[in-house]
Amino acid sequence: MIDLLKRLIRGQRPAQKPRRPRIKPTPLENHGSQYGGWNIPKGILTHSSVCYLAGAGEDISFDVELVEKFKCEVHIVDPTPRARIHFDKLIETSRAGIKFPVNNSTTEFYTLSSENVDLLHFHDLGLWDEATTLKFYTPKNLDHVSHSALNLQKTKEYFEAKVTNLKQLMIDLNHTHIDLLKIDIEGSEYKVIDSIIRDNIDIKVLCIEFDEVHQPKDSKYAKRIEDKVTKLISYGMNPVFIDENFNCTFVKKNLIGN
Repeated sequence: MIDLLKRLIRGQRPAQKPRRPRIKPTPLENHGSQYGGWNIPKGILTHSSVCYLAGAGEDISFDVELVEKFKCEVHIVDPTPRARIHFDKLIETSRAGIKFPVNNSTTEFYTLSSENVDLLHFHDLGLWDEATTLKFYTPKNLDHVSHSALNLQKTKEYFEAKVTNLKQLMIDLNHTHIDLLKIDIEGSEYKVIDSIIRDNIDIKVLCIEFDEVHQPKDSKYAKRIEDKVTKLISYGMNPVFIDENFNCTFVKKNLIGN
């Protein structure tokens, strides 16, 4: 597994999308839109699960489907003002029984029922490895929502926002473990992965997008991804799904075997 992952992400940015590596077969289910959806293992989440989803933008279809299927608490973490506006509009329309589009689509709409609205929580924060204030740089295409603390797109405009680490957020929310953590945070995933290992965070399912696959900060991006994947596997997280865009799902080893 490690050797294949290394071959996929070593060297220059590939001209073609990487092949999906061979992984141990694990029953998976997909939730969310084609753009914002994720594959997660079956049989792990329940109504008592704790889910943290970092990185929202204007597509929180995955978040909503978790609430609708499992009736569990979902905590969305994103410092971007447009993401907050989108979330608030979804809550408002769902309470009123009005359809609200996913990511400004004309064909995809959220399915959040009014009785499940209170299971969704939004936190105006970024995830990092410490509590501080950071600059979040705009995307080149201003129609896009996601901003980057690593300034992956090398732009000049930014806004400032508070960030925190996962351990402190769990303390603030009175949680001792996380059943599912999704991080799609424009390069900040490196800091968060290091903090997970440093603080020995108990996570059952971990979904990560390594954003430098699409927006390399420099020529060493592949080595950075390789190092984090290796660290997560050594930490006891087994990869069970990796797609052509390098969206990765890891599962705690003792839940699926070696």
